[in-house]
Amino acid sequence: MNEIVRKAIMNTPAKYFQQTLDQRNPGPDSCGSTFLKPQDMHSLMEADWIPYGHPDIKSPAKGFRAPIPGFLGVVPVEKTTGILIVTTSSKDTGFIELQELVMPGADHQRIMVDYSTAIIGPGDHGEEILYTVFPGQPIAPSTLAGVGGPKEVSREEAKQMGFTYAKVVSGTTIH
Repeated sequence: MNEIVRKAIMNTPAKYFQQTLDQRNPGPDSCGSTFLKPQDMHSLMEADWIPYGHPDIKSPAKGFRAPIPGFLGVVPVEKTTGILIVTTSSKDTGFIELQELVMPGADHQRIMVDYSTAIIGPGDHGEEILYTVFPGQPIAPSTLAGVGGPKEVSREEAKQMGFTYAKVVSGTTIH
């Protein structure tokens, strides 16, 4: 199965792949779930990926799982304690996502997981590309249309909009 993921990574536009790595690798541009140790194209292509069926991975996308540890960077909406912001997805999907802004250095509970998930699917020309890669299990992607810019919402408003999880980001950065 490594070959399927390897080809998808190779077919992924370089700029998009780099943005994905920047978000997932520990560092100043990380956002949401992050790898324990930095990954690159080579390490991801060589990882031991196996098929991963999960109800939140919808066809035509396919899931794969590999033993790449990291920290979860999402929190259930009901457990959020920071400022909640609804913003356009950083992956240019046209949909919105919910982010919880926490102050830098805040004692945010970081849950470690021992695997990462890769989601691949058809690109613009039908070839399989890497949609995303992250530590932990998938959550259903947002299908809510954009709101035209960052908007602060309450926990209850976020729930009414249909959000169940928020991506944890530094209070100084909105992704």
